[in-house]
Amino acid sequence: MTRKASIVLWVITLIALFHNTVLPMHPDESYYWVWSRHLQLSYYDAPPMIAYMIKATTLFISTPFTVRLVSVICIFLTTCFIYQFAKRLFNPKVAEISAIVFLFVPFVQVGLSVTTPDLPLMLFWTLSFIMFYDYLILKQEKKIYLVGLFVGLALLSKYPAILLVVSFFIMVVLLKRWEIFKQKSLYVGMVIAIVVFSPVLLWNISNHFASFAFQLGHGASASAPINLSYLGEYLGGQFGAVNPIFFIIIIFVLIKGFKEIKSSEKLLFLFVPFATTFIIFMVFSLNKHSEVNWPAPAYLSIVILMGYFIEKYRLRIYCYIGMVLSIIAFIILIYPGYSPVLVSKFKGYNTLMQAANAYVPSGSIILSDNYQDASEAEYYMTGRPRVNVLTPTRFSQYDLWATSKVVQNIQNSTQPIYFVGTNDMMGALGDYFNTLSLVQTINYNHEGVNLTLYIIQCANISGTSDIMYNSTPIPAY
Repeated sequence: MTRKASIVLWVITLIALFHNTVLPMHPDESYYWVWSRHLQLSYYDAPPMIAYMIKATTLFISTPFTVRLVSVICIFLTTCFIYQFAKRLFNPKVAEISAIVFLFVPFVQVGLSVTTPDLPLMLFWTLSFIMFYDYLILKQEKKIYLVGLFVGLALLSKYPAILLVVSFFIMVVLLKRWEIFKQKSLYVGMVIAIVVFSPVLLWNISNHFASFAFQLGHGASASAPINLSYLGEYLGGQFGAVNPIFFIIIIFVLIKGFKEIKSSEKLLFLFVPFATTFIIFMVFSLNKHSEVNWPAPAYLSIVILMGYFIEKYRLRIYCYIGMVLSIIAFIILIYPGYSPVLVSKFKGYNTLMQAANAYVPSGSIILSDNYQDASEAEYYMTGRPRVNVLTPTRFSQYDLWATSKVVQNIQNSTQPIYFVGTNDMMGALGDYFNTLSLVQTINYNHEGVNLTLYIIQCANISGTSDIMYNSTPIPAY
């Protein structure tokens, strides 16, 4: 790696490591951390890789720093692989630009401080397409075994990895490499991918394909009418999440260099995964809201294409402007006075859940109102108690954990029962308990973040048939 790229990578990594020691846990991070305490073949909301990785980095101590080591390690390694691949394809200058552009993409910078399934997906996605390049373009037949391994790991990280497989097929068609279908190694590679992904398949078979159904309904809706505002939201979100300057450079690259991309195998190879992923999610956005991070893997190969054309057309000055813009955006995003909406996702929960310890006796059974509050309570309350979600809310892994045995254990327990959550659930809890007492409300009002925590003591539990919320069917999407 060039000296400049190495310095940028290490400076950003060290800043992220320091920042991760002072930033409280995001509710989604806490949720994945809870998964790591209860390892399974898979989970309702996503495949299990994120839980496995968090388990590995928190074996000895669980802190925001150790949880986020997953993000830092994944992005650090992804950057290194992008650099090495770009260097192989072109030269060290292109590799340097590619790696630095990647590090200054806003969703990558945010990703350094929020551990989500997107990070292992990016790592294994990158390794998959590098190995597939060696297999398809360089005709190194045995590399298909590594393609199978890394595609399986990518699918074990997040379901959109299937779009990379789709892009591989498109590349085979565009390059007319039909001979690979006669190779036994191709089918061995496919079997390897399926075997690696098999824990998720087994989990879904055992749980009525709940996770697959949730993801299909979450990401696409064929029955909903076309809503162009969703499309505008998608494009606007990508414009900001990728960095407006970088996004404009991508458009320039695709227009100015389109003929060259079509005539060059390696440029086409970089373009197809981007186009496939970006366009498919854009189609989904025609009739359904899309999250800004969903097409993130699309940019893993396009940054190398950007690096090539930035160097070719001497666009480094625009690259530097984009870097400065990303730095400013990141400062604004983490400064509460400017962006309370984003910061509220991190701030306050730790203070509230720690304050709740004064009102909830040790050893109590803890209930909460949704997966995010429940996860924050598990992470921050004394002794890190097991928290249950029984009242109706957005279906999550907590609902699958709320089995009849768990409900009966709560019903038969002599321990005190307390509800801890940021929503007043007195009405819903009244369906399950005959006696409810509001113990305390705790307010958090600081730097634009406003949260209220409700602590309710629950007693005289109703009959089992009344409390078994988990007996309701898994949502059909």
